[in-house]
Amino acid sequence: MLLGHGGNISKLSSRRVIDFSSNINPLGITLKIRNIIAKSAGVVTRYPDPECSLAREALAGFLRINKNNILIGNGSNELIHLVPRALNCHNALIYQPAFSEYESSARLAGAKLQILFAKESDDFRIDLKKVRDYIPRVDLIILCNPNNPTGFLLKKSGLLKLAKACENNKTYLLVDETFIEFTEGDNSLIKETSRFKYLMVLRSLTKSFCLPGLRIGYLVADNGLIRKIGLFQPTWSVNAIAQQLIAEGILDSHFIKKTRDYVAKEKQSLFEKLEEIEGIHPYYPQANFIFCKILGKRINAKSLFRRLIKSGILIRDCSNFKGLDNRFFRVAVRKRLDNLYLVSCLKKIFR
Repeated sequence: MLLGHGGNISKLSSRRVIDFSSNINPLGITLKIRNIIAKSAGVVTRYPDPECSLAREALAGFLRINKNNILIGNGSNELIHLVPRALNCHNALIYQPAFSEYESSARLAGAKLQILFAKESDDFRIDLKKVRDYIPRVDLIILCNPNNPTGFLLKKSGLLKLAKACENNKTYLLVDETFIEFTEGDNSLIKETSRFKYLMVLRSLTKSFCLPGLRIGYLVADNGLIRKIGLFQPTWSVNAIAQQLIAEGILDSHFIKKTRDYVAKEKQSLFEKLEEIEGIHPYYPQANFIFCKILGKRINAKSLFRRLIKSGILIRDCSNFKGLDNRFFRVAVRKRLDNLYLVSCLKKIFR
């Protein structure tokens, strides 16, 4: 069984596996990205720009913000680990179940943890009122929107109220928007970082542009906060090819919209088909993946994982997420034929 994170195909056999455990763009990488990578061999013979100047300028132009409000990292995971160390956080609040690196980064920075749990009886909703109650007791709050693995999407209005309360108490708020580009409507807080000095928004190019192997993430926050966090980042952290891709404008709003439209159509189709399977309860998806509960005791997530591997399918067993047990798993939304194959295999198992 694969532990820790999804998408670890390297531990499996060399035969073809359809990876539903990794929540990346089903459309794959664009022709523009392929062309940039193909012509970028020369950049690896020299050190990358430690300031990521051209990449930050391009990113700032796309986001319509100041480049000094951006810190590019070696994947969003590097930035998750930099934040609690750089800000010298002593008490952090995390809402579980969630990406395990939030807790890991806080513990490694020496912070004590306050943990809230989303309840199955409430469809794993995140209660921001409970979060606000903890503001006086912590100096860092980490939330993922939409959440991984449950897919629960917080309303922007509620997050803005939380950001204001955090500002008043001088409590840092880190909102991970790794999957926000797969959601419909204006749900991002990036523009709001100009209003709140204690708000940080995390983004990744891994999911939306299908680039997990290149490790590209970025943090948007007040420029003073960005400088403070940047001091803890190792020199040359972001590789030259990653910087080149951003500098040459791979952040394409047309491609993002195309992706959003495609994923919206396919996830609705997959969700409806999963609903038809007796023995599975899928939660309505807000991102590019579907969180599911196994009904009954005949099969658990681990045995389902093993049985699907035999059919060349890799899913995310969610039993190692805090707050979940062996009844839960997650599947990414892929292309139609892959999704139909997954459904057919699940129907055979649960018939």
